Parts: sequence; C-alpha cells; structure tokens
Amino acid sequence: MDNTTVAEALRWHRENLDYSAKEVAAHINVTPSIYSKIESGNRIVTVPEFKCIAELFGMTMDELCVIPSRKKRQS
Repeated sequence: MDNTTVAEALRWHRENLDYSAKEVAAHINVTPSIYSKIESGNRIVTVPEFKCIAELFGMTMDELCVIPSRKKRQS
C-alpha cells in the first residue's frame, strides 16, 4: 500500500467520523501543519501515529487502511 492510498484513507475516515484535522493532530501530538502533510501524502505517517489514529477512530489499523468503497471482492 502506498503513502497516497493511506493518506486518502485517513482523510476519508476522519471526515466520515466528523473529526477535524486539528483534533486528530492533537491526539497524535503533531501540529496541524504536520497532520495536513500526512493527509496530503507529503509526510509518511509513523506506525505509532497510525495506531493512535486507529484507536481514536475506534477501528483496527487494517480497517483504517481501506476506504469502504474500495474494498476488494472476496473470491
């Protein structure tokens, strides 16, 4: 999974759950500017940051990686 896909999924879930970027940034202890870079794909999210975001959103890290409309069909 590439950084752009992860960034898109982060933004999709954040918006779907009605969190502001500022709230998520505060939760993972980064500035809103850094979080903006994460969501735009200009900075790679670290594993500890990703785990904290998943916990905030009430989902697993695997679930956080996927935008629901992009789930692959099970064969």
